Amino acid sequence: MNNHTLKRVLALGALLIPLMASGAEEPLKDPTIRLFLQICAATYAHTPEVAQVAEEAGLDELPGREAIRFLAGHPGRAWRGAIDARTYAVAVEPNGLCSVFAFTGDAAKLQAAVEASLPPASTGIVVQREDLTMRPDLKSTSYELRGGKVQERWVVTIATDPAAPLRAILSWNRLEGNHSPESK
Repeated sequence: MNNHTLKRVLALGALLIPLMASGAEEPLKDPTIRLFLQICAATYAHTPEVAQVAEEAGLDELPGREAIRFLAGHPGRAWRGAIDARTYAVAVEPNGLCSVFAFTGDAAKLQAAVEASLPPASTGIVVQREDLTMRPDLKSTSYELRGGKVQERWVVTIATDPAAPLRAILSWNRLEGNHSPESK
């Protein structure tokens, strides 16, 4: 882990400590939220660091044709595998978009875990929430986090149909005006 990653992990930990201290440990127990925070947010979607965390988590890198499914035809890299008996895929693009695809999980619990994992106002980070839902079977919410050095967007899309093969996509990227994670 390089110095930049260590600083990011420490900063993320500082944001999450108030959640843990207030007894809201449930979001941190959710493996989807943990994976999203570790693999996308803590790495700033920097491809080499995403690759390291994905491999340490036991995810296997996908070859080109399989990776394309998760990259929507864009350049980048993707991984897939099981963690805690749940199947996930992760994709990262050179433009700084990082996404976690969850193939299992309860939609209501996942949405609650995302909401609970947002930094509290006491951290100085302002969270602006926007409903992006365009289809009744897919609930999409954007969260813009701004404050200090934090300038990022989380977009969470959750399938409301319990039989859907893909339960959720959680995406992270820097807000415009920030440098590309690849230009570190």
